[in-house]
Amino acid sequence: MDHTKPSPTVNSAPRVESLKERRIKRIVTQRAEECAQLTEQIKSFSDRLGEYTTSLAGIVNSEMDAIDAEMEVLVKRREKAKAHYEEYKKKVKDMGEAYLSPLKERLEHLERLNRMQHSLTAPVNKLPVELLGYILKTYVDMGNSPWVLILIGPVWREVAISTPKLWRHILVTNEETLANEQTWSIGGDIGDVKSHGPYTVCRSNAQLISILPLSKKASLRIILRITARINSPWEDTESTPLVSLFGEAASERLKKIDFNLNGNGSYLPSSLSSYMEDFNYPLLKDISIDVSGSNWDTAFMSNILASPKLTRVVFKSPIPIEAITSLGWRSVHHLSIQYGSECDSLNQLCDKLYNLRTLEGCAKGWPGEDTPKTAFAYLNEMTLSSMPPHLHRLTLPSLTKLKLDTSGWIPPASGIYSPWIFPVLSELHLSLGSPGPTYLPHSTSMPVLRAMTVFNCGSCHSLPPVAYSSVLSVRFEGCGSTNYFASAFSMTPNAQKATFTASRYDKSTIMDALQQLIDTTNAGAVTIPLPFASEFYFGSSDTPAASKARTHPLIKQFIANRLSVARPLAVLDAVWRRNRIGEAKLESYIKKS
Repeated sequence: MDHTKPSPTVNSAPRVESLKERRIKRIVTQRAEECAQLTEQIKSFSDRLGEYTTSLAGIVNSEMDAIDAEMEVLVKRREKAKAHYEEYKKKVKDMGEAYLSPLKERLEHLERLNRMQHSLTAPVNKLPVELLGYILKTYVDMGNSPWVLILIGPVWREVAISTPKLWRHILVTNEETLANEQTWSIGGDIGDVKSHGPYTVCRSNAQLISILPLSKKASLRIILRITARINSPWEDTESTPLVSLFGEAASERLKKIDFNLNGNGSYLPSSLSSYMEDFNYPLLKDISIDVSGSNWDTAFMSNILASPKLTRVVFKSPIPIEAITSLGWRSVHHLSIQYGSECDSLNQLCDKLYNLRTLEGCAKGWPGEDTPKTAFAYLNEMTLSSMPPHLHRLTLPSLTKLKLDTSGWIPPASGIYSPWIFPVLSELHLSLGSPGPTYLPHSTSMPVLRAMTVFNCGSCHSLPPVAYSSVLSVRFEGCGSTNYFASAFSMTPNAQKATFTASRYDKSTIMDALQQLIDTTNAGAVTIPLPFASEFYFGSSDTPAASKARTHPLIKQFIANRLSVARPLAVLDAVWRRNRIGEAKLESYIKKS
């Protein structure tokens, strides 16, 4: 059976367009005609727009040219008007100044009168003149310039000028400028003056002569500062202020002098000695000398040092042999030697210093084996750097304060140490260092010793077995080891106040002291260190005790142990660390007994 589909029959007749197709074709033809018409219209519009643009550009260009011409005319008019304005302004200003200048002067005069009247009616001006003068003197003695007081008002000016003690401070120098120097415009005969703190600066004889009358008969405080200068006018006797200062004008009123001629090449004028040899200084009590040996004027300085009332002498340079023979030592109460001198110089002075009250900064190694046995009946305070065994060369019945530096000395081979006998000593400061305190006397007689300080014992292992039972306040600085603190606590058994400060290089010493106190204050301990102490201070702003994290547990344990086995704490201060601005941050545990 044949299942093949018959092929379709082909119709050879032409196809007839449908109504829909004819409609679409008509619409397309219409749209094409409309687009052609729009194109023609756009082209026509563009042509007309070009014509309009060309015409408008011509109009705008012509208008801008007209505007530019007008602006140029206006700028010229403005500049001309400005010139006229400045001219008239200057004329008005000149006329105004001519008319207003007298008025301004009158107004300033009235303002000055107003300030004057105000100052006259101020409550402080109602004080008695004597009381106001005393207040001004106190102000100057605090380090302030007296010249500022003159400028405050007429009342203060009058009181200041009539108070001689305001003007007794004078600084004589040949230096052209001084640090912190102030200039004051006073007017009148005085003119401009310069001051350095309370001191009026004088650089010539004329200045000194104009200033000296203000102090009238008041005693003078003088600073003499001379430096090396080429072609110094001071070599001329008539121009140097030293003539008026140490001559007839002021010699009898000098009470305090500070010599500073220690610069290389500094000198006193060669003509000064012969000119001054006939003058004396009856009121001179205080003298400080910083004069190198080459600058020492024997005749002049010897005349100065022979003053009968000289009580305080400070040598900032080595003592020349001339000073030993010329100084009226019997009147000296205070002697300070701030520069190393020979022991022989002091040995020669021993028999002349029987009225001495204070001795500071002696020659290193004095007293020594060659020092004669001497009694200083009135000596109250002394600072030495010597071997403790040599102190027996001095008899000091009135000594109340002793500062002794024993570091660097080799102890005697004999090992025999004379006891210290200071019947009224109340304050002792020991700087031990190397080789340590082993050669301190093992027996002493200091019945009224109340305060004791021990420095620089970082290498010390123990202290002599001697007890200072009268000591109530003890301070340890830069000291530390377990054995050392054990012996230190035994040395001051009755202390009521203890301070522990570390050195800058080893801050562990405070921790050692604190640990030693804790280890020996358990309830079962036989010996309680410092059993009567109720005030403890650990560390300082310069040397904090330790970090808070390390120290805090020890502090808590120390408080608990002290409360249980010893005298209750009254004050406990510990410095943990320093903050960013360098001040100490304190944490205190305070318990009232």
